[in-house]
Amino acid sequence: MKTQIERSLQYSIKDGIAYAIMFGIGETYFVAYALYLKATTFDIAFLSAFPILFGSLVQLLSVWIQNKGVTRQRLILIGACIQGATWLPIIIVPLFFSNNSVHLLIAFVILYYMAGNFIVPVWTDWMGDLIQEKKRGRFFAHRTRLINATTFGAMVVGGIILHMHEVSGDQAKGFITIFAIACAGRCASVFFLLKMEDPFPPKKQTEIDVHALHFSQLVPNHRALIFTLFVSLIQFATFIAAPYFSVYMLKTMQLDYVVFMSLLAVSVMTQFLTLNYWGKLSDYVGNRLILVYTSMLLPVLPILWLFSTNLMYLCFIQILGGLTWAGFSLCVNNSIYELIEPKQRPNFCAFYNVVCHICIACGALLGGWLASLNITKIDFILFQTNFDNPLFTVFLVSGLCRLTVVVMLIKYIHDEPIPFSTRRTYIRVTRLFPGLMIDWIVKKKDR
Repeated sequence: MKTQIERSLQYSIKDGIAYAIMFGIGETYFVAYALYLKATTFDIAFLSAFPILFGSLVQLLSVWIQNKGVTRQRLILIGACIQGATWLPIIIVPLFFSNNSVHLLIAFVILYYMAGNFIVPVWTDWMGDLIQEKKRGRFFAHRTRLINATTFGAMVVGGIILHMHEVSGDQAKGFITIFAIACAGRCASVFFLLKMEDPFPPKKQTEIDVHALHFSQLVPNHRALIFTLFVSLIQFATFIAAPYFSVYMLKTMQLDYVVFMSLLAVSVMTQFLTLNYWGKLSDYVGNRLILVYTSMLLPVLPILWLFSTNLMYLCFIQILGGLTWAGFSLCVNNSIYELIEPKQRPNFCAFYNVVCHICIACGALLGGWLASLNITKIDFILFQTNFDNPLFTVFLVSGLCRLTVVVMLIKYIHDEPIPFSTRRTYIRVTRLFPGLMIDWIVKKKDR
């Protein structure tokens, strides 16, 4: 069974790389595609909110079907195949039905997200069984690092293709090309998912009674509830601004696709370079310590956009953001496995993702509404300021909301205690990073 598990984990890494091609060259450019189709700021709000909202609700359906005895691999393959098929209408329909192109795009992106999110709780449960707990941090760090590297490369290729077609005056052909490659990436992902195996017998899940739903069936303990509240509110505050950085760069700053892609890619590359560090650090000191320190940086990120449009300055923001989100996201993912027993994990993951995605949708809609108000002057007690762009108000509100969530809730986040002294922790952490660099140099030399 060990060889079977190891082989499945290797295929899961290849699946992640193929998925990253789809994400990097396709999904990353949904907002750019919508702007090309003459989308308004409110259209971008709907594009950011509704696909995520409907996508989250379908996760409850996938858990319900799994509880009926359908295998995890079959459910994942169904979702992946449908998601791959949605690329065809996303490419064709908006370009040939120009009167309602943006609305049609939103509709098909909703279907795309529903198919993708159908997979999430089942995939999380499957990975939880395949990976040993003591290796979980390093495995996910390694897998995510490769995914980020592939995403980076795919984004670069996508930006270059769009720029070339923009210069030649045929942007539509550029979007058709990158979305066709994205579709091929999902097809490759399906192939690798077919190669994976599930050697574990189906677990008896905690059945969800849809007629008399008990909260304890979804959230088994108090720590899980606080954790869900914290992460979902962080997501709400984040997505007040998140969809509109692309709008700001493409419409306000009028960056070309190569520069736009480069700024996005800087963040992805930073995550690629730091995820292994975060993974080993989380295995040493636990997840809470990293969550605390990365959470303290999250409120600063959107506010930094207010001060300059210098490209080097924006690269610094993207590097800081990539570093912060890499550690935060990895430890959030690890915490789910620590907080929840395996038999309760699919139900909790479905509930957790629904709550997070509802908060994401609400945040995106709030950001769109704030942007539509065109607020450029803030006068609050002793604080007065004037902005050149109404999106700056959106960025400021996002930062303040993130700060409020962190101040109010981070003290209630706990994980399994790791026995260590302060001095030993200092030695471990400070020796960790030089040691990793030496390991990399030795491996490189051996090649």
